[in-house]
Amino acid sequence: MDEKLVDKLVLMKRPETLEIDGNTYIYSDQYKHYSKISLPSFHREVSNIESFAAYILKYDKRYYDGVKGDNITAIFGLNKAIAMLNDKPDDENKILYERCLSPQWQLLSEKTNRRLSHSELLRILQSLRPSFPSSEAYNDFMRQYRKVSFDEKVTVSSQPQVEQGRGGSSIVVEFGRNGGTGQTELPNTLALKLQYARDSKRFYDVELEIDSTLNTETKDKPKLEFSILWPEKDNVIAQAVSDEIADFKSLVAEKLPELLVVVNY
Repeated sequence: MDEKLVDKLVLMKRPETLEIDGNTYIYSDQYKHYSKISLPSFHREVSNIESFAAYILKYDKRYYDGVKGDNITAIFGLNKAIAMLNDKPDDENKILYERCLSPQWQLLSEKTNRRLSHSELLRILQSLRPSFPSSEAYNDFMRQYRKVSFDEKVTVSSQPQVEQGRGGSSIVVEFGRNGGTGQTELPNTLALKLQYARDSKRFYDVELEIDSTLNTETKDKPKLEFSILWPEKDNVIAQAVSDEIADFKSLVAEKLPELLVVVNY
């Protein structure tokens, strides 16, 4: 019998598609085997924990109403989260959450542990004004740091010292200007209230340390430099992430009690 006719007869008997365990397979003449059909998938991205919860709730209502979240898994990392909208291994429909940090938090993260001139420090403090506990606290702090302008007319002959007083620790700087000498005290700590995530309803008490040193490595006369230190940053982040996951759970708990939340960090 003609080989082409045999192939034609075999092809006529072979089904073009197969249904196995809820998956559809189609035969490929080129590769001579069945391949699973990949259904179109989608993913959405959000940057707010409330939007993340709202999207999952709406998806569940549209497609799984009454299942109470049993088909959905939310996996939280340190900076991101993902909601798998169907727990089948081959289902790629998902919602991605990537936190958007608050402007104040982002600014501090960029400026800590860096050498800053007096003018640079003042500009940073001005940008942090919304995070001061009150306008009075901001005005008082800035007033103390503006008492002396450490410009080219000012000489600092020795390393600043940190001293303990009734108001807490402060930086004592001895300086010379216009042929005279003087001394000033600058606050060594700064208390702020910061959001971690943008538009979050939660604020965290943060205490920063301001360090100062006399840089004698410059070609010109020694210059006074400052550094902002944040010793408890990692602890505050851990608390903020934990609070965020708790907030997410409270937002979905009533309507999606069966939703699986996994912490992976």
